[in-house]
Amino acid sequence: MITTDHMAIWEGLMRKGEAKVQTVLRLAPAMRKWLLGEADSNGRTINGEVIYRLKKMMEEEMQDEQKQRA
Repeated sequence: MITTDHMAIWEGLMRKGEAKVQTVLRLAPAMRKWLLGEADSNGRTINGEVIYRLKKMMEEEMQDEQKQRA
């Protein structure tokens, strides 16, 4: 669960340039092939595509949590 506190910490780190951590990600070959195709279609690197999609999912989850609290 991503809380508002987590998001504030993450945004603060991004501004400082401290949130970039190299991470190894293991993908099934078919998933990697699909992700490369999506990245190419969207004009992004595979890394950029992963970050874009994770950020989008994170924002959607935060919105859902805010709706549940209301």
